[in-house]
Amino acid sequence: MKWWLKMIMALVAIMILYVSFVMASLDKVVDDETFDRLRKIEVSYVNFKGEEQYYKLPESNILPNNLLYPIKELRDNLWVYFSKDTINKIRVLLLIRDKKIEEVLLLQESGVDENIIKKQINKIDEMSDRLNNEFEVLDKRRPEGIAVQKQMETAGEFYEFMYQKILNKEKAEKCYE
Repeated sequence: MKWWLKMIMALVAIMILYVSFVMASLDKVVDDETFDRLRKIEVSYVNFKGEEQYYKLPESNILPNNLLYPIKELRDNLWVYFSKDTINKIRVLLLIRDKKIEEVLLLQESGVDENIIKKQINKIDEMSDRLNNEFEVLDKRRPEGIAVQKQMETAGEFYEFMYQKILNKEKAEKCYE
């Protein structure tokens, strides 16, 4: 067999294995997100009523300045693509968007180039658009739909607050448990 054919077969095998891992991890992530086991970092913010609140963000270990970040982004996109229903897709999109905010906070702390932070903010905006599109078709009468709607509203308040902090180059207050 020719060497290039062997290479193609090996690449296809690796891609199939990667997609299998992504699908298996999606089930675990949706389950963990449903039962709030992923969100460990509390960030204080002030809601629309002027009350101090806490929003929990998931941890993010691979940042955009890491060479493995494109693989993480591919995984995230596959998670969204393979999500079975609208509620799970919204949960996954919220999780990914929240991870991106945590990444922005970590990037700000480490003092990286502003262009990397701006790219992340643009990705957060794109994720917000995808979330809003999915939210429009959500059946809000189902109990899960009501819970996701509440989570979206809370996330909206948090994001308004965080955008102001980021634009003003202020530090967000993390409250570790």
